[in-house]
Formats: sequence, structure tokens, C-alpha cells
Amino acid sequence: MLLQSASKQQTEAIRRFNSPELKPLLDLFISELDKSRAQLVRADDLAKIYRLQGRVQFLEDLLHSVSKAGGF
Repeated sequence: MLLQSASKQQTEAIRRFNSPELKPLLDLFISELDKSRAQLVRADDLAKIYRLQGRVQFLEDLLHSVSKAGGF
């Protein structure tokens, strides 16, 4: 999880994702996570599967950290 290794300044930046002005960006990340999961289900090339797994893991970690930092 990102918050475990984040500095106080970085944690505050993650917390700001919950602000109204950054909601469109947060929505974009959620949308990208959904798209990446759908692509992962259909992927048949190992290299693509590995890339998509990494992308999904990062987005899940980011969104989980945002949720823990202040909820959404």
C-alpha cells in the first residue's frame, strides 16, 4: 500500500484526491482500472498480461490509499 511508505507530505497529497476539484481525476483512475481489468480478462499475450497486471495493481493500490486517506 502506498501510504505505508509515503511521507507526511505525500500522504497529504493523496488525501487531496478526495477534494471536489480532483474528483474528475479520481473518476478517470477508476475508469482506467475498470478498462484495464476488462482488458486483462481478454488478454492472451503473456507480456500484455504482465503489463496489465502491473497497471491494475498500481491503480488498486492508489485508489485504496486514497480511500484510506479520506474515503471516496
